[in-house]
Amino acid sequence: MKYRIKVNGLLLCLSILAVVFFPRFIIRQSNFAFDDFWEALGVSLILVGQLLRISARGHKAEQSNRGSHLVVTGPYSMVRNPMYLGIVLIGCGVVLAVLNPWTLVIFIGGFLFLYQALFLKEEKALTAAFGKEYKDYCKRVPRIFPRLRFIFQNDISSFMPMRLGWVKPELVSIILILGIVFLIESWEEIRSGGWNFVVPGVAPLVVIMFLYLLLAFFLARRYESSTNKNKK
Repeated sequence: MKYRIKVNGLLLCLSILAVVFFPRFIIRQSNFAFDDFWEALGVSLILVGQLLRISARGHKAEQSNRGSHLVVTGPYSMVRNPMYLGIVLIGCGVVLAVLNPWTLVIFIGGFLFLYQALFLKEEKALTAAFGKEYKDYCKRVPRIFPRLRFIFQNDISSFMPMRLGWVKPELVSIILILGIVFLIESWEEIRSGGWNFVVPGVAPLVVIMFLYLLLAFFLARRYESSTNKNKK
């Protein structure tokens, strides 16, 4: 946990320093080609990443009592580290929504480099705890990036279970990240065209957030229905 906090803090500090000292080089200008597309894609990835983290945290807490057994269902049937995949999606979303697209390569490369030691440490601990069961699991399921075939062949509700009560631990981070993105986006719109451009520029992002809420409610309802059916 401490190592992860240090890595997250380092990534955050480096990002802030880069934006402060090289704003014109790092932050995407509003006249950038396909600017609205990148913003919409970025916010979508942020929300999907948060949804995945909510699902992974809640599902693991519900299925395993303090790590007493290996969880291989739900998000953990898609990748072995869905929480980290959520971080990657959120980071990529922030980059695409606010920064120049080329910085995406730097973010992904930096993330994999800094988290490699943590992956190996956690896998060693899980191998010691669960032995052959975990080794077989590693052979079936990728570490962090899912196989496209798995996503297209399975119902989303099967690998992203959801309860609305699981949202609370991630609520602050959701509001904080989206708030920062909206502030930067609004500031760019004001600088380029004045206040009249703020509403048209932000409106598509509000629509995406609404669709995200609908997806969360849909997944929660499907999971609740499936759970009740299994109890009968």
